[in-house]
Amino acid sequence: MLEGMNTIQEMANLPVEKQIQLDVTLPKRVLGIPNLEQELRRSLAVGLYLTEKCSIGLAAQIAGMNRLDFDVFLGKYEIPISLLTYEDVMADVAKIETHRREVQSAVAV
Repeated sequence: MLEGMNTIQEMANLPVEKQIQLDVTLPKRVLGIPNLEQELRRSLAVGLYLTEKCSIGLAAQIAGMNRLDFDVFLGKYEIPISLLTYEDVMADVAKIETHRREVQSAVAV
């Protein structure tokens, strides 16, 4: 477990009924890796986030970190904290601009 955390429930900050526990078989050579469970949780979280299987918030929970610490962790490895494409951003900008015009028209009436 992560330092200061006694249970998976505390790490994920979720009720037990909303959690799962996985058993993983690994080569014995990994036993010497410091903070192995923490490394595995963070690796899983990053992999799920990058493959868009979960949100960045859920990935932070999986990693046992708060959102800000997870953002910093991602930045340390040059992993983007937003997976939006240019097209996604431009579509959002267009929606905002349309909404702005609608509001201006309504106020002008």
